[in-house]
Amino acid sequence: MKEKEIELENKVYVNNIKVIIADDEMKTCEEIKEKIKSYEQIEILGIANTDEDEIRMIEELKPDAVITDLMRGRNFTGLDIIKDYAEKDNSPKFIIVSFTPEAGLIHKYKNVADCVAKFPEINESELAYKIICAKRTIWREQQHLIENKIIEEKRRNSFWGKLKRLIIE
Repeated sequence: MKEKEIELENKVYVNNIKVIIADDEMKTCEEIKEKIKSYEQIEILGIANTDEDEIRMIEELKPDAVITDLMRGRNFTGLDIIKDYAEKDNSPKFIIVSFTPEAGLIHKYKNVADCVAKFPEINESELAYKIICAKRTIWREQQHLIENKIIEEKRRNSFWGKLKRLIIE
């Protein structure tokens, strides 16, 4: 691919990545916010300190990615919320920030984009990169859906597709 084509492709799916930060520790949320706020393509929609706020913000703001912790001392865990959204259409991608990142969750739930270690400290460039990768995954999934719709439409409009519909109807 030529350099200009790559640049154009990056602009298509990397601009304006909408993110929610969710953790029961305000200090952690502020630390994450400080680490990614300098990346102009990442838009921080808000911070959720409770499970209820996280769910409400996901529903209302429709983020591309949610940066979340797994363990919480409330009604749900971050994992419960990830599980709830795993089978929903248009689920945001979750990036887990934890003392003990669970890499296995990436393969278990399609809406888990990646994991980032919280200890000894969060690496800002790694986190920003994983946010961008999450958005790229969303873009690719959308492109795949569009391609499938086009293929299905062509199949329906083809001679054999029309003949098949006539026979069935």
